[in-house]
Parts: sequence; structure tokens; C-alpha cells
Amino acid sequence: MNIKPRSWIALALLYAGMAGNAQAFTVFTDRALFEAALLTSTTEDFESYATVGTPDPLLNIPDGLAALDLNDFSLTATPNAIKIWDAFHSGSHNTTPGGTQFLYLDTDNLGIANGNSVGSTTVFSLYNPVDAFGFDYTGVFEPGTGFTVSIGSDVFNPGLNNPEDVPLFWGVIGLGTFSTVTLATSLDSGYGVDEVTFGSAVPLPPALWLFGSGMMALAGSAARRKPRC
Repeated sequence: MNIKPRSWIALALLYAGMAGNAQAFTVFTDRALFEAALLTSTTEDFESYATVGTPDPLLNIPDGLAALDLNDFSLTATPNAIKIWDAFHSGSHNTTPGGTQFLYLDTDNLGIANGNSVGSTTVFSLYNPVDAFGFDYTGVFEPGTGFTVSIGSDVFNPGLNNPEDVPLFWGVIGLGTFSTVTLATSLDSGYGVDEVTFGSAVPLPPALWLFGSGMMALAGSAARRKPRC
């Protein structure tokens, strides 16, 4: 097989672009790029469920839930924070085109009772393993808060919303499958999550990244040996 140096470079760059790096996960902050890398996917937009809880802690309505089973995953929160709501509240809102509802992770009632903001830890337990998981989020803006996403022993730090009502996207594709994803805020008492997308992709293993790097080196060597006319 005779491949010109430029072709080797293009092939190597293709491998580099797909593999990203040789770490366990490739992180995405652009939804379009994330979805383009997926073979199959499901998106939970929270539109098909009854609303749960209230976004206003001053109303005498029960606070968020500790657990909730949905179509493709279950949720557990500590402290109770799980709500499904259908209206803009404190920067958090729906991001589904044409939709109204979103997952609102809110501990405001507890926070008011304690006189301060109380964050939450929410675990997504997927019924089937995936190697890709991403979501839109709004309202993570409490000064001094930490916001983390954990998958196994890997901990990530998505950025905060600034302004708080401007949606951001965060997602990962892994080199192996996983079934649980944990979102946590240290201080922010309420934020929105929507358009949770998960499924399968074909991330290339580190060996192919090394292969691509090797091809780039070979291409450079071949180009240097080529006689000038």
C-alpha cells in the first residue's frame, strides 16, 4: 500500500482528533461535537413526567425527593433535592427546544431552615451501561460553590454558569462503560439539568493514538528524505 506523506498526516490527525488524548475520558463542552461522536443515544428531556416539588421554598408544598425512578435511569439525592419543574426559577430553566420541564436539583427549603445555602449530591444510576453521558445545566452560580461530576474515581469540574441563566453543556465519552454519574454542588442550593444524553460511541484506545503519532513521525521522515527536483 503506497500512501503519500500528506495522506499519512491526514490519517494521523484523524486518529488524534477522535482519540483526543490517552486518558480514560474525553470531555466535551459543545453538544454538537459530543452528539456527532455518538453511534446511538437517548435523550431524557423530562417532558413526560408529572411535576414534582416546588421551586419556591416559601410555599407550603413538600420539598424535593430523595429518590426518583425514570425511564432509563434512577436518581438519588442527598439531602432531598429532586424536583421536576416547568417554569424558570433563580436562573434555572428548561433547555429542550419547544419544551417546558427540567430536572431541578433544589435544597432551598433545607437551606432556609438552616439559614444558609446547602448544596446537594445527586447520583444518576443508568439501567444499562453506557460509554457516553452529557447534559445541559443552568443556575450553577452561587459564589464560592464547587460543582463536580464524578464517574468512578474520575472527578471533573464543569464551569459555573455566568450569567446563571445561560445554559452550558458538559459531557464525556469513556474508553470503557459506566453506569453511575454523580453531580454535586458544595453550596449552590438549586440548579437545573436538562437534555440528559447518553449512549454509545467508539472512542479509540490509546494504542491507536500512538499509532497515529507514529504515522505523523513517519510522514515527516519520508518528507525529509524525498529528493528535490
